Amino acid sequence: MARHNRNRRNSMRSDNGSGADSEHRLTELEEMLLAITNRKHMMRGENGLNREASLLEALIMKLASSAMNGSVLAQRALLDYIQNAESKNMDIRKAKADHWRELKRDLKRTLDARIAKGEDVSDFVPHPDDIIIEADNTIRFKGPFTLEELAFHRHTLEVIDLLFLQGHYETRYKLHANDNSSSDHENDTSAFLHILFFNQGLPKRMQISEAEIQRRILIPPRLPTKREFKKAILEKYRSLGIKTRKIGCLPPFRQAAALIQGLVSMVIRLIEDARNGQEWSEQQGYQELLWVFQQAGFEIADG
Repeated sequence: MARHNRNRRNSMRSDNGSGADSEHRLTELEEMLLAITNRKHMMRGENGLNREASLLEALIMKLASSAMNGSVLAQRALLDYIQNAESKNMDIRKAKADHWRELKRDLKRTLDARIAKGEDVSDFVPHPDDIIIEADNTIRFKGPFTLEELAFHRHTLEVIDLLFLQGHYETRYKLHANDNSSSDHENDTSAFLHILFFNQGLPKRMQISEAEIQRRILIPPRLPTKREFKKAILEKYRSLGIKTRKIGCLPPFRQAAALIQGLVSMVIRLIEDARNGQEWSEQQGYQELLWVFQQAGFEIADG
């Protein structure tokens, strides 16, 4: 059964529904034309800065420029190219979506049959509910595709269990009580904020419901002494492969919230600069990340 599942997954990932004939080969002239077309050249971008572009992109930009300047021939040619490309793209998207719809139906039938036989389906991957096909034929995968990916998501759930323990431990014994802040809530543990973050990264069918999260936050575990609490946390550490005899302390809520806000702002700037043709260097990315951590109140050691 495991071999059958592995072969099925490999087949699904390699099969794109194109049915390409492997015997078709490009001629030497066609290979040369493609090589010249894809060769990079310097051209002036929309923002006035020089950037690399292929010969094909340069020719299309030139055609578009002529069309915008009133050339009727260029306008007709460009519209024909665009309409043909859009039509072909829609046909390709539909063919791929139909291919995945059929695979999803096959998976659903197989899953239902195994459930009807009373078999354990906890390791069934990919799950048909994790394959999302939108009305516009966009295909998205919202869950594990292999047993290794499934194990990773289960590991995340174990981390969330640890964070619940850690959060209640820090809250009960007020481990952030001495931190300077203008509000008592700013000194709360950030464990519960981390839980929300990790939970959002899980597939929908594996996520912990909001009601269950609220219940586990409001109802602490029944561990009457600090020693028992520490023992439970250290056992959870060991189950996750973390070898330590000391319980760490997560940053207070205000720092974690500031860090998340700073990271989101940094990613937005990174995307905007990339769209404007301004790629960040590795050094610039490091400096931006360092600044975000410092703004959130983290002490960064030199070097």
